[in-house]
Amino acid sequence: MLKRFFALLAVIALFVALAACIKKPAEDGGDKPANEGEGEFTILPVEDDNYQRPVVVPDEPDDGAALDPNAPVSHDVGDVAPPEYPHDANALYGSWRLTKVLAYGSAGTYSEEEAKALVGKILTFSEDKAEVLTDAPDSPVLTIEKPEYTETEIDGETFYAQFRVGFPQVEIAYEAVPAIEITGEDGAASVVLFTAQDKIVMIAGGTFFELERVVK
Repeated sequence: MLKRFFALLAVIALFVALAACIKKPAEDGGDKPANEGEGEFTILPVEDDNYQRPVVVPDEPDDGAALDPNAPVSHDVGDVAPPEYPHDANALYGSWRLTKVLAYGSAGTYSEEEAKALVGKILTFSEDKAEVLTDAPDSPVLTIEKPEYTETEIDGETFYAQFRVGFPQVEIAYEAVPAIEITGEDGAASVVLFTAQDKIVMIAGGTFFELERVVK
């Protein structure tokens, strides 16, 4: 009787051991949640000579405007250096056509009508003479014989202190610009500012005129 009891216990122990062996792999593998990314694979396309990667288009600006690589760059007054184009007396020699009125000073001698009537007038500068605008609307052009040309420079602060007009009002986008002072033996005087290639500004009677070089 006792032998049968021990034999039964041995059979039960064998079944328990087998059950434990079967359950352990399931607990170690199948029932354990996999970590994120564990056991995952990414299938990449096989590249050959004819494969082309997709073109990535950059996002447009927030305002929806497309980027234009040829768009001009705007400048604020004071953020660029004075121009490097010729601006000595030799650069002034030649004929210049008055193209427009840029601004009127607070105490100018020219009315708007008188100033605009000068548009189209041609002034000439040479070693022997210089034609300049005067402060008198009834006699707007003066010829200075044997003029003396003096190179100088005018910055925005000095310009405003002297004329009470800022560089932006006369379309100057520089911190300072080269200028030529023109004087005569009789005391006549004038000043021109080089503001761009083949473009100058002349001041007369508190009014600011733009002139462009006449190309023959």
